[in-house]
Amino acid sequence: MHGFTSYHWAVDDLGENDQRAWAKVDDPDDVTDLLTGFQALLRSDDIAAWGIALDQFFYAQAQGRWGLDNPLSAVKDEIAARAREMLTTVPDADHDWSVVRSAWASASAVLMHLGAPTDLPRLLDLLDAAAASDDPDEFVDVVEGVFLAMHGCLDHADDATLQRTGARLAELFTNESLPVDLRESALRPFSYDRQTAEAMGQEPALVAMLHHPELALAAQAAAALVNRDPHDALVRAAVAGWPEDTSGTSAYLVRDAIREADSLVRAREVVAAANSSRTELIRAAYELRDQGDTTDIDPLLAAWNTDTTDSGLAEAVSQALRRCLEDADTDTRHRIGARLAELFADESLPTDVRVAAIAPFHAGELGQADTLAKLLRHNDLRLATEAAWVLVDTERHRPLVREVAASWPADAPGPAAYVREELEAH
Repeated sequence: MHGFTSYHWAVDDLGENDQRAWAKVDDPDDVTDLLTGFQALLRSDDIAAWGIALDQFFYAQAQGRWGLDNPLSAVKDEIAARAREMLTTVPDADHDWSVVRSAWASASAVLMHLGAPTDLPRLLDLLDAAAASDDPDEFVDVVEGVFLAMHGCLDHADDATLQRTGARLAELFTNESLPVDLRESALRPFSYDRQTAEAMGQEPALVAMLHHPELALAAQAAAALVNRDPHDALVRAAVAGWPEDTSGTSAYLVRDAIREADSLVRAREVVAAANSSRTELIRAAYELRDQGDTTDIDPLLAAWNTDTTDSGLAEAVSQALRRCLEDADTDTRHRIGARLAELFADESLPTDVRVAAIAPFHAGELGQADTLAKLLRHNDLRLATEAAWVLVDTERHRPLVREVAASWPADAPGPAAYVREELEAH
């Protein structure tokens, strides 16, 4: 499927029946034909057929980045069960270490999408096997698969599981006898998600790694602790001692996180200051558009109120408010919606400002739908189409939107095209 075969297995090694099943997967007549061949591989007696099937699922899932659905998801429970069975493979008369490593690599990668917290103990056992190996380089694909799986499994784990996992990973990343690549991988889950990382704990061990002479390890530890109180000052001190040419993704991400945090602090200072210039306010608002939260809503609105006739300031603040309102509570949304309604309803203000005041309503649940509806018949089509774009998703106002949209000229302003698309869909 998709012209892909397998990451770890050779089709030529399959038996005759599995070859026929593979032919259906490789060039199916339809989805039914594809699933018939795929399930035949999953249900084969040959571990290589299982591995090819799991690699097919993982590859097909990755095509989602191009907007393609994965038809193999129809049998995801069977895929997950087979993956877990493959993780139990151990060296024996039928499976040498090369087969076992391939089985672990194929199975663990699939659990990135289909795994659960209950899979974590076995995944950690695989890391222990890699750590105990005389040649850890042979386990590179296994380690990569395990950490792909861990990313998904940690998302839904309870605190006790996360604490146990953090402790096991700390045993690996603090072990000076292990390869740097493996230790760096063991540090990586502490950067997946702030809440997950905090539940996994191990802050003292992470702090101790900040000044490790191996910068790849120090940088990965810094990535786990940057912008986290009370460790941020320690991270910044460590980063200040790094050579300017320190390379690597983690080092870049840490320095970038520090720059972003500093930019956010400066933006908030500018918005709060009484003597900030127009240029400074606009630049700060755009920074809050990228990084702001609900605490920035009122300062932003206060900045807008310094000059409600300035369209450039209005556009910058509008974009920032749209982001910050996404997580606001209902009372805050309605309060801000009422103030924005005063702006977009004010006939004395420039059209650009009034349009900017409508835009945050795309964040949803700001109220004022009836006030917006009054703009639908406005003689300035920029206002009418912008209001229609907000209201077209509401069943109560959609008939009115449809009525007024029918009178718009073919070259009505930009939002008109989106409104027409929505009306056609309903």
